[in-house]
Amino acid sequence: MNIDVLIITIGALFLAIGLVGLWKNLRIKEGEASTPNLYSPTKVLVAIIGVVFIVFGIWRELSPKVNDIAGAWTGNVKSMVADDFSVDIVVTIQKNCRLNDVCGTYSFGSFTCSGDLVLTKVESATFVFIEQKTGGTDACGDGNFEYLQLLPNHTLSWGYSNPGGEITLAGTLKK
Repeated sequence: MNIDVLIITIGALFLAIGLVGLWKNLRIKEGEASTPNLYSPTKVLVAIIGVVFIVFGIWRELSPKVNDIAGAWTGNVKSMVADDFSVDIVVTIQKNCRLNDVCGTYSFGSFTCSGDLVLTKVESATFVFIEQKTGGTDACGDGNFEYLQLLPNHTLSWGYSNPGGEITLAGTLKK
């Protein structure tokens, strides 16, 4: 069972237990002349915990996951600032990667620049990696950013920038 589904299921159980308890408080037993007790702190708390679990589980289920982009991706990327510059790239992303871990590798074909990719954050549906150069000339950058986003047609949008800069290379990669 998927962990997100398990979280949602646990939330639904807590919510059901809390609501059933509150419903029982609303029932007036025959022969009792009293107003129903609508407030039961424990039962309200159990119901609130259930709602929190459900919302958290749904949020996790809808969040992009690094396994969605795992695999070897290749393509030709073009400069956003120089009309005549393009280069082939290979990006490989590992499954089950976590923030601040080395999650994959990159290699720019004709430049012989290569290195590791460290996952630094996920913004909306975009995975942001920092390059750690492991090979290539001095012209190869180190500490630059790569932005990966899975597109609906199962290709990968790829972007590159220097720290604090705008995207200077971009393209679409295929598995």
